[in-house]
Amino acid sequence: PLQQPLQPRPQRRPQQTTAAPVAAPGPLEIARAVESLYRDELKPFGRILRKRLAELAQAATGEVVDVGVKELRAACEACPWLAVQDMQGADWAA
Repeated sequence: PLQQPLQPRPQRRPQQTTAAPVAAPGPLEIARAVESLYRDELKPFGRILRKRLAELAQAATGEVVDVGVKELRAACEACPWLAVQDMQGADWAA
């Protein structure tokens, strides 16, 4: 019997979880995230704070959210009780 030539399988694209676009977090969300990082004995560097905000939002709403770095920094600078400091490299801490 003749065998059919192998046909390539259509490739499936991996499912990607896309983050819901969100506005910059408010002062209350930022305060909660900063406090939770200090409770965990972590300094609230911008990248870590951003990740913690996403974790807290996902726990509260079940949605994946992503806050932009520039928007987060601007929101932190607008909080009167936070002092934003430039750190080594391009990072910053609240």
